Amino acid sequence: MCCRLRLNAHRSKQLNMITTTSSEETMAIQSSLKTRQHQANKLLQRINFEEIKVVDIRFTALYGQCLQTSICASALGEHDLIHGIPISGAIAGWKHPTNSDLIIVPNLNNAFTMLNTYEGTQRSLVLFGSAHDPSSQQPLQNDPRNIAVQALAALRSSGIASKCLVGPEIEFSIFDDVNFEISTNRSHFDIKEVKSNHSLSISHSYYGQSYDRLYQIREKILGRMEDAGLHPLGHHHEAAIGQSEIKLKPACLLSMADKTQLTKSIIQNTAESSDKVVSFMPQPLNGQGGNGFHINISLWNEEHNLFAASDSSKISELAQFFIGGILKHIKTLNCICNPNPNSYKRLSQAFYRRGQASYSYESRLTGIRVPMATSPENVRIELRFPDNSCNPYLAFSAVLMAGLDGISKKRHLGKPTTGTPILNANRPPFRHPKGMARDLYEASSALHEDRAFLLRHGVFNESIINALITHSISRHEQAEDHSTPIEFANSYC
Repeated sequence: MCCRLRLNAHRSKQLNMITTTSSEETMAIQSSLKTRQHQANKLLQRINFEEIKVVDIRFTALYGQCLQTSICASALGEHDLIHGIPISGAIAGWKHPTNSDLIIVPNLNNAFTMLNTYEGTQRSLVLFGSAHDPSSQQPLQNDPRNIAVQALAALRSSGIASKCLVGPEIEFSIFDDVNFEISTNRSHFDIKEVKSNHSLSISHSYYGQSYDRLYQIREKILGRMEDAGLHPLGHHHEAAIGQSEIKLKPACLLSMADKTQLTKSIIQNTAESSDKVVSFMPQPLNGQGGNGFHINISLWNEEHNLFAASDSSKISELAQFFIGGILKHIKTLNCICNPNPNSYKRLSQAFYRRGQASYSYESRLTGIRVPMATSPENVRIELRFPDNSCNPYLAFSAVLMAGLDGISKKRHLGKPTTGTPILNANRPPFRHPKGMARDLYEASSALHEDRAFLLRHGVFNESIINALITHSISRHEQAEDHSTPIEFANSYC
């Protein structure tokens, strides 16, 4: 009898716990719904006040393509903003056409106003969203934006930091025109450069002024970025012919991935309105510096930068462990941060942008560097090996997970790289970056073998990793299977 009473009491306690949990979840859902209703109402008021005609709902496919569906503002209602916009999910890496219904739930915290590039007057509102299953209302696992959400959740649950700030430097090339062709018996590309004084040496083009023909285009780009609320820090001419760089003010990882996608769109549209074309290709020109996507990253607890050292050292021990994690997993990161066969031509170039799989203080000759900081708030780590062919949601998330792995396992750095290797255009000191993957196939193999740190806390999943590996190997084999002009130059007889 006594045992039965204790058992009944235990069951009653379990039932109370279930009821309490269910009640708490219900309250959380109701609170979230009220918040979204408030945000949706404010957004609709803004649309009316600013006389917005079109709302662009943007989302990013697994392999980095930024996609959108546009809705007439007059047809957009509160329900659409709160519960999501229906789309077809028959997108590479997402769902099969036989079961492809999805909804894009927009982020209502950040709305970007865009001027029509060609008219210059009509304004549209851009919202970035995440894919959800319409039946279960659960986030789609293979949506890169949902991966970034999970990465930030993993950061907070670790207790290490409350937020991760990211500030990219986006390098790109502006040309008059680009043509290319691939067929069974024909393969070529033809790049028409913007008219400028090409007799000047490469070093003279860096921060060029008097002969910078691209200055006005970059000014237009920055103006449109500021109008959209993207907070650019500045721009300058880069080292290669037609090459430019734009820096963005650091922001939360998820927000910065959204801003990166929007920035690329503004760059392309603005150049097109000036009768130019833009390439984010890692290595578009032979024998010139390539286009990087430098990732400046730091971890914070509220307003305290955890990468800043309390003593005279340049970075904290936590930041050193973070770098140790990146160095440990750098070949795996190559597959996500350098997912194009052309990426490895950039990494192996003989110019100063070559990246070794090591770190240094201030030197730009390594894959990771600790830039000079004028205050504790500016202390950060700069990853120089990523390029613009990466998906920013996946790249930022993978880098964060590698860094967290380094912190949790207290991975030591070793000594930083010092000195300057003698660079010789005819015979470079190291043709392939030491410690990095030599090509996309090696990077894919690394991701296959070294994936555990990405799977922790359910951030990445087996499905998305296997899809990335398959896609990368396919790209590598496609590049390997095609004859190139250089092979004809060396082998034709």
